[in-house]
Amino acid sequence: MDFNKIAVLTQAKIWSFINWRRSYYIILIESVLYLVLFGAGFSRLVGSQTVNGHLLTYQQFLFAGLVAIQSFRVFPYLIFTSSNDVKWGMYRLFVLTGLSPLEYLLARGVNAWIYMLAQWVLLIFTGLVVIGPFVLLPGLIMAIVSIPGVLFWSCLGAIIGTLIRDYGTRDLISSVVVLPVVFSSTALYSVDNAPTFLKVLSTLNPLTYQANSLRLAYIGSWGGMAANAGILLLCAAVLYAFAQYILPRADLAGLQRG
Repeated sequence: MDFNKIAVLTQAKIWSFINWRRSYYIILIESVLYLVLFGAGFSRLVGSQTVNGHLLTYQQFLFAGLVAIQSFRVFPYLIFTSSNDVKWGMYRLFVLTGLSPLEYLLARGVNAWIYMLAQWVLLIFTGLVVIGPFVLLPGLIMAIVSIPGVLFWSCLGAIIGTLIRDYGTRDLISSVVVLPVVFSSTALYSVDNAPTFLKVLSTLNPLTYQANSLRLAYIGSWGGMAANAGILLLCAAVLYAFAQYILPRADLAGLQRG
């Protein structure tokens, strides 16, 4: 594994963030708006939530869920980035330089984690104001606990992105998948009293395990956190093995340019 290649590819995308930073402003403050507006509006309606025997205010409950959603947001980001790499011939250049699928996935995974951390910094500062200073340490821990989820969504996004052949399909997948995944998980609310079909969907939803692992880390329930994060890590390993098969066989350049 050539870490220098990974660093160069990662750095190139960071400069892309900087050059196109205005396009990311609304995405960066999205979770802040959810915590301030959605959290305030629903805190009295929903009330306190119980997580593994610990009572959390709804804003604390939502805070961990928003970190999970930030992790999930790397999925449409990777679809967008990977499909562009293929369509514009960048993936061809990466292959010609000897970049392996693992190095490509790690570089894009690091970019995705940085993308998530930029949102997390704003969210934790807002949490300090809205919830209190005691969110700082759990927030720092959750940034690390989020890594298995980021790896999972990065691998899945990269696989789908390299298989997409046109902008319409890419945009359709990105827009159609996000809402069902978010609202069938435990990111925004508990499904304890939800209809059976929603409980089943929640159990099958990787974002549920992401949200659960982060909330359990928030309250210091390390066994439960490790179990949920371990499931995500195992799924990420399976996806990586699949990516090892898919990426070398992907078209090195797509047909659509506009």
